[in-house]
Amino acid sequence: MIEVVPVPGKTWKDVYAQLRTSPKLEDVEKVIGVCKERLWMEVDRSADALTLTERIQTVLVEAGSAETITQMDELVISSIDSIAKESDVRIAVEEFLGIRGSWMQISMWERRDGTQRARVRLPIKPAALLVGQRVAVLHILLHILQSWTSSIPHGSHTLL
Repeated sequence: MIEVVPVPGKTWKDVYAQLRTSPKLEDVEKVIGVCKERLWMEVDRSADALTLTERIQTVLVEAGSAETITQMDELVISSIDSIAKESDVRIAVEEFLGIRGSWMQISMWERRDGTQRARVRLPIKPAALLVGQRVAVLHILLHILQSWTSSIPHGSHTLL
C-alpha cells in the first residue's frame, strides 16, 4: 500500500488530480480511500511498491510525499522455556520462513506458570504462512497462534 500526503496548502483532491492526470502513472488505477488528508493506493501483488512510490514522488514533485506502507500482523507463541531469549524466537521464525527478518519485532514476557509468551509482529504475508505451524525454540516445538488483534481472517492459513 502507498500513502500519499499533500504538503500544507494543497488538498488531497489537488494531489489526486495530479496523480490521475499524469501520463507517467497511467497504469496506476486503484485508490483505496482518503482519510485525514491522506490518500491510500493499493499496490498489485506483482508490482514493485518501492519503484511505484518513487514514480509517484517524481510526479508529485513538491505537492506531497509518497511512502510505502507495509501491512503488519501479530502472532503469539506460548509456553516458551523460561531461559529462552528474543533471539531464540527470532532464529526459530527465520529458520521456518527461510529468510532473515530484520523487520520482525518480538516482545516477550513471563507468565505465572514460569513459561514465557512472545508476540511477534511481522508483515502480513509471512505471518499468514506461520499461523497454525510449529517452530522449535530451544528444541521445543511450539504452536504459533494468531493474536486477538490479528488482521488475517481465521482459517486463511488453510488456503495457502
